[in-house]
Amino acid sequence: MRQENLSLTEEEQNIFNKIILDMVNTQDVLELRKSFMALMPKLLPCKAIFFDINYYCNETNMINNRVPFEENDIPAQEYHEKHHRLDPYFFPLAKKTNSVVIKSTDFMDYVQLVKSKFYYDFLKPNDFYYVLIIKTPQIDNKFFTIRFFRSKGEKDFSAKETWLAKCILPFLEATLNSYCVYQQCLEEKKWFIESLNEVNTGILVLDWYIFPAFTNQKVLKIYNDYPMLEEKILEKCSFIKNEIIHKKYIKDKKQFKFNMITVEGKNRFEIKGKVLYNDKEPMSKTKFLVSIEPISTPKEKILNSLSTTYSLTPRQKEVLAHVLEGISNQEIGERLYIDEETVRTHVKNILRKIDIHSREELFSFILHT
Repeated sequence: MRQENLSLTEEEQNIFNKIILDMVNTQDVLELRKSFMALMPKLLPCKAIFFDINYYCNETNMINNRVPFEENDIPAQEYHEKHHRLDPYFFPLAKKTNSVVIKSTDFMDYVQLVKSKFYYDFLKPNDFYYVLIIKTPQIDNKFFTIRFFRSKGEKDFSAKETWLAKCILPFLEATLNSYCVYQQCLEEKKWFIESLNEVNTGILVLDWYIFPAFTNQKVLKIYNDYPMLEEKILEKCSFIKNEIIHKKYIKDKKQFKFNMITVEGKNRFEIKGKVLYNDKEPMSKTKFLVSIEPISTPKEKILNSLSTTYSLTPRQKEVLAHVLEGISNQEIGERLYIDEETVRTHVKNILRKIDIHSREELFSFILHT
């Protein structure tokens, strides 16, 4: 008996390569499913394809389909809603933890199959007879199952077509693994965002264009109660952005942080900011991470307390008031009509008297005393 030629033609090789590239490059499993079901019939002609992502629960022996069906995918919907439990090869294959590529004619008794309820209720009405099945191994109790159906009037799946399915299987396994990792990341991200919404601190992320990329519920409430606060934060981040553009902060990464205390009505807020910048990425990828913390102690009371406790001079107290607003030494000098070096000396003496070493430590000290 002559052995079947298992090599691919140039056209088949191009289609195969396109399927593999889609698996590698597509994170959206629904898009992958759609692409796979459009291309595979060109390599493996069939009447229908069912592409499922399943979850197998060992405790209940339940198998749930994880992929929404297309609106016109009626046979697949009917199969999973009404007939899969009657399928003689559904559960035996699903419980296997290893990968499988198999033809129904290799293990099914077709004399018995054509007498079964499954055949009369599902296979025959849809003109399905031959089945080729690809099943990936289980990863995190998830697995892909792909079924190719042909009618009784067509030929059974050939050795070449079975071999082709086996060639695709390793790439399906890699895609499933990526999908599981991606799903885990989505679950962790969801948990993280839910956690951020429960804290009493406002958390805000701005993109390089000073548009909000993320705001938790606390920020939305603060902005609703104190709309001017948003303008101050955007103004501060815009100022830092301009400093970065002019290369003033690139050498000193510490300058990528800022602190300020602002007054809104009878309430005070400490605003901390940090620039998330990576030298290896484009500047447009830069983000601003901002936290907003309500402060119950009035700013004037803080100034008087620090001034009395640490014997600050009137000029030092005046400089400290501006430091608490989070502005730079240059801006303080312009407001007080003194040069920047004099301001730097005043700030240095203030920090020395309080026995701390940086503006960041100053804000932390105020919050915790």
